[in-house]
Amino acid sequence: MHDKWEPLPPMLTKRIDFGAAVVGQYIYVVGGHDGNAPLASMEKFDVHSQQWTTCTPMKNARTGW
Repeated sequence: MHDKWEPLPPMLTKRIDFGAAVVGQYIYVVGGHDGNAPLASMEKFDVHSQQWTTCTPMKNARTGW
């Protein structure tokens, strides 16, 4: 741990107002809004490989809007 903020590679899907959680070595990003519609998509970031991967989407779109 570096105790500082560092930029990550961009997510696979452009989104705002999403949920996020850290589980082990992964950062999960779920739902949100792409500026046009709520999203059901989910992706995870592997902190070791520094890569985003698409996950199975949620059954319903969700956003903080």
